[in-house]
Amino acid sequence: MKTRTLLPALLASAALALTACSSGGADAAPEEDSADAVTFTHLTLDDLEIAFDEQPDTLVLDCCAYSSLHEYGVEPDALFGFDCENLFVMGDIDISGIERIGQDGEIDVEKLAELRPDAIIGQGCAPGTCDEWR
Repeated sequence: MKTRTLLPALLASAALALTACSSGGADAAPEEDSADAVTFTHLTLDDLEIAFDEQPDTLVLDCCAYSSLHEYGVEPDALFGFDCENLFVMGDIDISGIERIGQDGEIDVEKLAELRPDAIIGQGCAPGTCDEWR
């Protein structure tokens, strides 16, 4: 991660990407307990809190999440997922210098383990909100 000072706000924005397809929408609010520790609480999914001892540094993102967070300066260490070559999703983002550890529904878990990411950010839906995809 190249932009450490913006990370709490960016991970909060990532929660929007995580539930971008849900009908209820989503938001997240970071809660900082100390100078280094940070906790993210999802505002619409009860009891969902993600705590970090310090701000995440090594990030792995799916391409849909990266397409949303790129404009905020988030630079992942690796990418995976669907639509990485889809110009409608990725626009003019150059991903040629970012390692790809998976494509579509597959991910190389050995490469993922080698990276030892502090956070993996992906797009998804809350249970029961994406039934139309099946």
